[in-house]
Amino acid sequence: MHKKTLSPVAWFALIMSLTLLCISGCENKIDSKPKSYNEYRDREFTLLTQVRTKKTQKMLGWLNEQKSIIQNTETQTKLLNYFCGIKTALSGKIDRKKFFEINNEIEQFFVYDLFSFYDLLFIDETGDVFYSVKMEDDNQTSLFNGPYGDTALGKTIQSRPTQISYVDFEYYGASDEPAAFYVLPLTSNNRCKGWVALQLSINRLNKLLIQRSGLGLTGEAYLVNQHHLMLTESRFINDDTVLSKQIDSSVIQSHQGSSGEIVIDDYRGIKVLSSYQSFNVGGFKWQILVEKDENEVVTSYYQESEEELFLPMVATIEKQTEKNLIPSKNNIASRGKTRRVDVGDLLKSDSRKSLFTAGVATCTGIAAYLNNDEFAYMAHLSPADACYNLSKDATISLGDNATDLVALMMRRIQFFEIKPHQIGDLRFCITATHSNSLRVLIKKLLDAGIFLSQIKVGILPKARSVSFLYTMPGNSITAQGNFDSSVSTQEIDFKNLPDLGEVVRLCNPSIQ
Repeated sequence: MHKKTLSPVAWFALIMSLTLLCISGCENKIDSKPKSYNEYRDREFTLLTQVRTKKTQKMLGWLNEQKSIIQNTETQTKLLNYFCGIKTALSGKIDRKKFFEINNEIEQFFVYDLFSFYDLLFIDETGDVFYSVKMEDDNQTSLFNGPYGDTALGKTIQSRPTQISYVDFEYYGASDEPAAFYVLPLTSNNRCKGWVALQLSINRLNKLLIQRSGLGLTGEAYLVNQHHLMLTESRFINDDTVLSKQIDSSVIQSHQGSSGEIVIDDYRGIKVLSSYQSFNVGGFKWQILVEKDENEVVTSYYQESEEELFLPMVATIEKQTEKNLIPSKNNIASRGKTRRVDVGDLLKSDSRKSLFTAGVATCTGIAAYLNNDEFAYMAHLSPADACYNLSKDATISLGDNATDLVALMMRRIQFFEIKPHQIGDLRFCITATHSNSLRVLIKKLLDAGIFLSQIKVGILPKARSVSFLYTMPGNSITAQGNFDSSVSTQEIDFKNLPDLGEVVRLCNPSIQ
């Protein structure tokens, strides 16, 4: 048999088809790239809203599922029978053995049919809780005039509801945690014999919102009730926030309408992208908020638009640096006890000493510190460092002289200096007379989980060299430019420089 081969014409047609497909794919990829920050932000809002919609559907689905269990006729019949059986047993009209049989049946029914509830309370027409599965402190008390009469559950029972009622989450002392209830009236021969209260645990609600898939590094979803109290745990606060963290009313008022998207300062005072929706749960107004820090969004925007943003950023950095230069009164090397960082070195501050390096010309200086004065590192990156985007051949030829001090510094900080949640408290200051190493240096920091808002850069292109000083305590960073004799020595305090997130904003007026 002869193998079939394509004719030259067929081969040409196939190649042209594949070429057009590749071109089409590239065009689609280019078209999908945001042309402005506003476009990128809108895309982020769309993702947040998708997460919000899914979480809202899950949450309301769970609540409706619990209500449908109570609405089930078979379930209501069983609850009425168990209610009457236990009531009769406790009155002493049947023997003890029969009581334990009924109790065992109720517990099995609760475990297999009502497993999503935390507790079950039988309440008679006088308001007495005569039975509960968990046997907590509310058992054998009166919801009319007992210790739990002033609770939302107590007030609901006192109103003698004749249809299924929902009691919203509030702190419930018997369980020592927030609780909500569905209350079902139990009737026989058109007469109300009492009520069954099925208790919902706040933990179930938290589990539905705790997953942060699609929310990046800083995203979070949380619920707020009609009293502006959080119904879920905050991922940013160590203490319990359920019904204890009051959300500033100005934040809530910013969320006008039943749903929408807005950039606001959140309950931590941090600017976030917020997708929100209000809805009704059993007559109570709830609000779900799905948010992400704008610092992360701006950083992601830069990473996706680096080619377009890098050079305008450098120009803005140079302009801001020159704008904030002031004449120096003395050599910064003489300002207190210092540890000198030589070319190619990485040092950590010791015994609260300052860190100093000089002669930063073709090199680059970088300092990293934690906001609370615990530690600081300084590195003097030579042109033999990986931040200068060395080729593979150049790295091989340099041998042991090649360095990657930023990677080494980040490993030391992350393994020995901080806990994972403290990475957002790190600050980085970079100085040079050029921007040759800056693109790679920024990329290394961002790849390590640092945001642009944590980085400041001072570039002095007119200086022959730069001296760099970190002072502890106080986390003061100073860069001193050594200019030609016609220009006096000048310096800049990094606290007066914008961080790179602000630099992106200056380059892109669409960022508010």
